[in-house]
Amino acid sequence: MANTDITEFEKPTEKILSIRHRNVAPLWAYYHSKDEQLPVYDNYDRGNMSSHLHGNVVAPMTWEDRLNMAIGAARGIDYIHKQEGGKLFHVNLKPSNIFLSSQGYGIVSDVHFPSLKNHVPQQPTTKYEAPKVSVNGRSQQSDVYSFGILLLELLVRRFEPAPSAGEVRDFVPWGQVVSREVYNGEVFDAPLMDQPGIYTERTAGGIPYRDPVRAKVVRRETEDAGCSV
Repeated sequence: MANTDITEFEKPTEKILSIRHRNVAPLWAYYHSKDEQLPVYDNYDRGNMSSHLHGNVVAPMTWEDRLNMAIGAARGIDYIHKQEGGKLFHVNLKPSNIFLSSQGYGIVSDVHFPSLKNHVPQQPTTKYEAPKVSVNGRSQQSDVYSFGILLLELLVRRFEPAPSAGEVRDFVPWGQVVSREVYNGEVFDAPLMDQPGIYTERTAGGIPYRDPVRAKVVRRETEDAGCSV
């Protein structure tokens, strides 16, 4: 690998190494080669959001469990978005990148320093990416869209495979329809049916670039939980 390639990788990674927040997983080291990039994080005994939602042993999750995951993730995303003069964004938000603290709060990992290619329009590669990244590229707004899909997945506990090459799959219209018309156990995860505060639709709107900013999402969630940020 050319020295210029190493330098281009190390400069942004060194900045990510300096990020410290209780809801952002600290990056302690990394390995970079032509074929792969391997980050080194702490070991989180409670796993990640994906393992709790879709793991081999799927245990009941209370409203508080889900809310803590979402609140922690929202705090982490908010902090990330304030770095580099408010220009940093995550790029790859999904349940497997949200670790859980010992108290069950979400901890955001796998932060990518934005490169020029992130701002270039490109096809979404996961169901968590805003469809309009094909027009506008990735941004803080597309992070907020991805977070809205995470909230929806916390509510319905539904898993869909990633779109195949060339396929664009939008999870949000389905969520909008069921949130307006069908409030029963066939749609939302059964343990949530007696729980108040289901408002994912506010975040995962049909037009992702008009979504509320992450700080408002944090306030809405923490107010509903009766705690402060």
